[in-house]
Amino acid sequence: MKIVHVVTLIARDGAFGGPLRVALNQVQELRARGHAVELVACWCGKLPAPFEVDGIPVRAFRAHQYVPGAGFSGLYSPGLQRWLKNNLSTADVLHVHAGRDLISLGALVRARAASCPTVVQTHGMIGLDRRLRARVLDRLAVRRLVGRARRHLVLTKQEESELPQVLRRHALRTYRIRNGVTSRPPRTYALREPVNVLFCARLQERKRPVAFVEMAGLVGEASPATFSIVGPDEGELLRVQSRIAELDVGTKVKYEGALPYDRVLTRMEQATIYVLPSVDEPFPMTLLEAMSIGLACICTDSCGISDDVRRAGAAIVTDGTPEKMAEAVSELLRNAEQRTRIGERAQAMISEQFSIAAVVDSLEAMYESVLSEYDHPAAA
Repeated sequence: MKIVHVVTLIARDGAFGGPLRVALNQVQELRARGHAVELVACWCGKLPAPFEVDGIPVRAFRAHQYVPGAGFSGLYSPGLQRWLKNNLSTADVLHVHAGRDLISLGALVRARAASCPTVVQTHGMIGLDRRLRARVLDRLAVRRLVGRARRHLVLTKQEESELPQVLRRHALRTYRIRNGVTSRPPRTYALREPVNVLFCARLQERKRPVAFVEMAGLVGEASPATFSIVGPDEGELLRVQSRIAELDVGTKVKYEGALPYDRVLTRMEQATIYVLPSVDEPFPMTLLEAMSIGLACICTDSCGISDDVRRAGAAIVTDGTPEKMAEAVSELLRNAEQRTRIGERAQAMISEQFSIAAVVDSLEAMYESVLSEYDHPAAA
């Protein structure tokens, strides 16, 4: 099959992380199976657009801010639109990783014009939203464009419930799909010295990097561990730095800045324990990636896969308070064997439940189903 994947943005600092990481994994596995897959995205920044991300070829087009103050949502790329206009007529399927943004909505306009069968994956980005900008965009474009896709891929029960309400299409054909990662060879991080506890995510309120700092302060100076914060700032860096100063933990807690996509796993491999304090995180890709390399991980009970990892003993699940996270980190710091066991269970869980191979099995079947419907005169 000839398949085109569209994702909104490639950001050098990883700021648009989850949807791009999902798309990269899907495209890599589809190509390995012999499909002709193009990954198309936009690029911002002074440097030239990349030709590949994490070893995977991409077509990146420069984007410009057409709507001031709208962030990712207001970006637009005439170059990307021209490429879609010239190439979608020969594609079998268009797979759009869609949100309320001009780039993905523009791709859906091009798909309609080219009569290209379309699959939309929303990554939790099109939920119920009472803000004026969201309601206006839903009424003008989202319902019409996203609603007419052949299939709608969702992550969670909540998204499965909310998306038909947003699109006002209660007969919507939604399908639950998990995020998948590549299974990796077993490795042991339990005995690594010096011991490093890592936060690696965007510095935004929901990710709770300040709670990570408070947890580090509670673990105490007696611990030999260092604590590292890695990720692009989305409004929390000043609060993080202020809290480090207030707790006087500057010798133990360091902000290391942001990393491009292809260096995240390398940085994770230098850690001993991974902590994700996020709340209401539907399907955390950084947690899956840390588990895939065998790191002992700690997450919160509002994480979308917390029940799965708790049953498998593949991570320590806490209520997300700094006190409980500090207890979990201290327990792992004292017990290298426990770190090893958790890391082994995490890798087994990834292989059995969250492998990209299983995800792409489902995608291939869905693409073929969409094509068979599209070829049917009644469906057309």
